[in-house]
Amino acid sequence: MMRLPLFWQLEPALHAACRAAGAPIFINEPENTQVGAEAVRQANIDTVVSEAADAPAFSSYLAQKNSPRPHNWILVHRPKAEWMLPGALVEKDVRVAQEVHLFPGMVAFSQCEALADAKATGFHLCEDFFLENLGAHSYVTNAALLVPLERFEIAPVREKSACVCGKPILEPVR
Repeated sequence: MMRLPLFWQLEPALHAACRAAGAPIFINEPENTQVGAEAVRQANIDTVVSEAADAPAFSSYLAQKNSPRPHNWILVHRPKAEWMLPGALVEKDVRVAQEVHLFPGMVAFSQCEALADAKATGFHLCEDFFLENLGAHSYVTNAALLVPLERFEIAPVREKSACVCGKPILEPVR
């Protein structure tokens, strides 16, 4: 199930991914929670792609209605928001992967399997991106794009440590 505002324009990419996996896709506007909950119940939906800000409300609604809760969540964070895992999804039986999109489909930060399994708040900078921290501001650049992206301001981040995968872990500054 995709519960992203149509602004994200990710329907074609998700449709292609679902088709390749042999899975159907159900597109549910975040404002239509009741229909989304009914789809989870009737269609046994086990994966939700959602904006991080919407995930707690949808998860709580499912719990209030004693509806089955999807096992897999993919959360999309906005570039200037706090990139925190919603508390409603911390349970052990829920898998959560997170990404930070600069704009629709442009993933600048993602999580490896180890970070996702740990439900960590840290991220890895995606390939071809360069991070610049200046005081209380953080910027990303990607010169490899068809239209280069230069010094795009994001939420402030700092390097926390090295991940078991070998990449640096970046986390939001609070």
